[in-house]
Amino acid sequence: MPSATTAPAPTATVPPLRTLTVDVANFAAITDINDAEELLGGRATPGAFQDNIDGVRITDVRAAVEVVDTNTAFLTVTVPTDVGDDSKPSGPDSLEFPTPGVYPVRVQVLIGDDLIGTHGTLVERRPGVGEINRLTKPVQLAIVTAAERPPETGSNSDAAATQRARDILAAAAQIDPPLLASIPPGVLTAALDGAAGDDIVEEVKDDEFVALSDINLDVSSAVEAGIGYRYTQALERGEEIITTALSRPPTRVVRIVDTALSAPGAQLLRTLGVRYLVMTPNRYDDFVGGERPDTDRFVNVELPDGGTLPILLTDPISKEFSPEQTDATLATSTETEWAIRAVAAIVLDHRSQGRTIRRSKLIGLDDLAPPDPRLINAFVAMATTTPDIDVVAPTALVGTTDTQRPPGGDPLVLPDVAGPDLTVRLATIEATTLSLISTASMLDDGDERLAIWLEQLDVLFSNGVSDATATAVIEEVVADANNIRSAATLPDPFTFTLTGRSDNIPLRLTNDSDERLKVMVQLTSSKLTFPDNSQIVSLRANDSTDILMPVQARSNGTSAVSVQLLTPVGEPLGDPVSLTARVNSLTGLGQALTGGLLLTLGVWWFTNWRKRQTQAKPADATAR
Repeated sequence: MPSATTAPAPTATVPPLRTLTVDVANFAAITDINDAEELLGGRATPGAFQDNIDGVRITDVRAAVEVVDTNTAFLTVTVPTDVGDDSKPSGPDSLEFPTPGVYPVRVQVLIGDDLIGTHGTLVERRPGVGEINRLTKPVQLAIVTAAERPPETGSNSDAAATQRARDILAAAAQIDPPLLASIPPGVLTAALDGAAGDDIVEEVKDDEFVALSDINLDVSSAVEAGIGYRYTQALERGEEIITTALSRPPTRVVRIVDTALSAPGAQLLRTLGVRYLVMTPNRYDDFVGGERPDTDRFVNVELPDGGTLPILLTDPISKEFSPEQTDATLATSTETEWAIRAVAAIVLDHRSQGRTIRRSKLIGLDDLAPPDPRLINAFVAMATTTPDIDVVAPTALVGTTDTQRPPGGDPLVLPDVAGPDLTVRLATIEATTLSLISTASMLDDGDERLAIWLEQLDVLFSNGVSDATATAVIEEVVADANNIRSAATLPDPFTFTLTGRSDNIPLRLTNDSDERLKVMVQLTSSKLTFPDNSQIVSLRANDSTDILMPVQARSNGTSAVSVQLLTPVGEPLGDPVSLTARVNSLTGLGQALTGGLLLTLGVWWFTNWRKRQTQAKPADATAR
């Protein structure tokens, strides 16, 4: 049999891998961020790059590709740079940056001869040794956020305010640089309530918190009502609450203004340690008005005593950091791409305006909600690559930020009066307070009701308490006090007779309450004196107490005696009772009249005795 032959298998031809190449080129430096609109990120337009300076081609970079997953891979290349001066020309494998500036850089990836992607970025070339290096002050950036007090309430338990405070604390824990948060003390305490409270306190240990009053007492209203001292006390109490919550004191240096502020109110804030005010542009329009100042420097507002207090507005860049805008930004670019553009915009603007001016930018959203940590942290990371930007704590802006002239040249002033009018309510509270103190003097030492009453009244100084609510609270407190005051009563009117120059008036005082009460007893009369007047008497609970009031007669006759019960501090309790006193025991004419009456009585008795004896004798004789 012929042997079988096997046909050779067909040979498969595997095409060689196409070369993966990276082209890197730089172009003329820009001075305006608008010139880079089509030059940044993965959407950069290849033809938008103009005035090429230099370029480097890196071939066969396939080995530098790091595959992360089926959808993600990283390609990292390193490109040397030089300045390319006359003494040392730029080499073929390095990019030349001839002078200091911000340069667009284009990166293109090719497979073979096919362009598969273009990416644009910016590179800053700083002055080198021997080059002109102008003195420069970095632009300072700081972050502020705030939670408003709960509206129309004397409590700090409002759910929305507490949630805002928790959002602020969560953002502060995630944001790398220190921020300044304005959170009312009670709201802060509520936000930290829970098992995670200690962890949050540790996470925000580098952040700053504004010193605020414990109650919603508007500083302008307080000054106008003449109770600036009460605002100071409320501020000190608020500081104690925040210090306890955070284990460190808050700061008075910065005050975020979210309600109308009067010039006298601002003056009190300055006296208390505030060194500058923060306003959003919209708040500035509402509270100051007129042309807006630049947002990168302080502007002074005049105070009644001739001094000034700086204001710094939040910067327009702030809107970039809202959660909504952050989502929109990250839908079209990466955090790094956005940060490159944002940082370059500030640097270029700073250089065009003159770097010797000390500028600062406050990042604060229009509603003062916390900024989105994603872009904040990306911005801060990119800002560390340039000496022209410094991210600092808001309190550090004092003394490091220049002051501009007011727009238009005229001094800026705040209104003379601002905030709700508390004068009428204040008068009622003060009168009630005096009455409560007087009532409390009737109670045993150590009784805590006065402290409770005054605490209830203190809340009423809050602008968050409506007039109707304040009236209801005052009426309730007054009713409690009146129940105590009305429990002590005097006896009904009666008449008494003095049998000598000195005697005692018996009085029976009644206490209808379930507790011992102290009262003052005071007697007045035109014909009597009272050596031990204005006695403080302790009345047994649910019982009558008998007392003797010493009295001395000045003349004979009948006179009225007024008996008044008072609190131990001297406030009358109800109407007085009028007693009638009869006096007929004094020397002189009174004694002569008394002796004559006794003699007449003796003659009358003897005459009647003789008459009875005479009438009895005939009867006796007949009997014999």
